[in-house]
Amino acid sequence: LLSSLKAKVRAELIKHNGITKHPSCLAAIRELAKHNPTPEPARQLPLLEGDWIAISGPDFPNRIPTQDEEDFCFTLGRISFNMFEPRNLQCSLGYISNPVRQIGIDRLTYDFTVPLVLHAPNGHDLPATQKVEATCYPKTDDRIGVKFTAATLAPASETLSNQKLMSVWKDTFANAYEDANKERSTISKLGRWIIFSMMNITAPSDANEEELKTDHSFRFEMKRSPVGYLDVWYLDEEMRITRGSRGSVVVVERQTKGSTLS
Repeated sequence: LLSSLKAKVRAELIKHNGITKHPSCLAAIRELAKHNPTPEPARQLPLLEGDWIAISGPDFPNRIPTQDEEDFCFTLGRISFNMFEPRNLQCSLGYISNPVRQIGIDRLTYDFTVPLVLHAPNGHDLPATQKVEATCYPKTDDRIGVKFTAATLAPASETLSNQKLMSVWKDTFANAYEDANKERSTISKLGRWIIFSMMNITAPSDANEEELKTDHSFRFEMKRSPVGYLDVWYLDEEMRITRGSRGSVVVVERQTKGSTLS
């Protein structure tokens, strides 16, 4: 029964481009969740641990419509808590990977890596990655708390190895943070200072010439970030389904040695 129900979820996600909010996808997911074989799934840390990859599409708000239904396009600001600049830079997201590792009796890492293609203003596409660092822990039998702590935006290897693309990368991000700060109103700057102080945020900034010779990434850290949560709807050796505090339903599959995402 479980095999057929999981196959139904996979088929509906393929049919509807990974959109878990589509009624057919959500119906298949809810039916599988009724048969969750794992009691107290949020407390099963050894089963939660592993290398997972999403088979559902990225579910950030304000997706930008494009001619390609399979293109998950958002602004850079939307996918980074409005931390990375230029925040209005459009980017297309790939399928998210989620390595989970146990780091304590009741705590796990909950990082995820988002492959991106940044659409530079001059028409070039820049492959990149955004790695978000987080930890999680059981809050109840079926709910885990998630605390985001940092994120890094960096050029992908194919960008780093291409001199022309790296030139575009530097032009795209040149003075991005200084320019964004100049555009903020006094009230906006005050609100930003209050939030940054409350969360003890170390913000990304423009790299100087010396840094650009060795490091082309941008990073922010949140030492007192708020805690979100994920309800674990389904968990077994192959698949995990969660619903986030903002309603996003995510379906991931465990990656085994030699496996690939089709």
